[in-house]
Amino acid sequence: MAESMDVEAVKDLMPGEEDDWDDGKISGYLDAGKTIPQILQLFWESKASKLHSMIDISESGSSRSMSRLYDNAMKLAEYWAARVAKDEEKEKEEQEEEERRISFNRITRV
Repeated sequence: MAESMDVEAVKDLMPGEEDDWDDGKISGYLDAGKTIPQILQLFWESKASKLHSMIDISESGSSRSMSRLYDNAMKLAEYWAARVAKDEEKEKEEQEEEERRISFNRITRV
């Protein structure tokens, strides 16, 4: 079962209230072995896929650049993807270092 502190850590890095990203969904990802950066990468990719059809609006002297929402979500997805890649590389290096430290020698009696 996911720790409540981990769920809160994920929620702290999300913007505001997200209806479809409740504690149960976040806990499910944590229980499945996802890390906090991996969950946030999934969140922002999901958010970007929902915002991809937003268009810029310009009418009656005002304008709203709605496509920026998609751009910003993609930038955050890319940021978290880079964090995930960096964490995986660090874990791989640590594992390789650990493998280099372990050695087996044959003991012989004299």
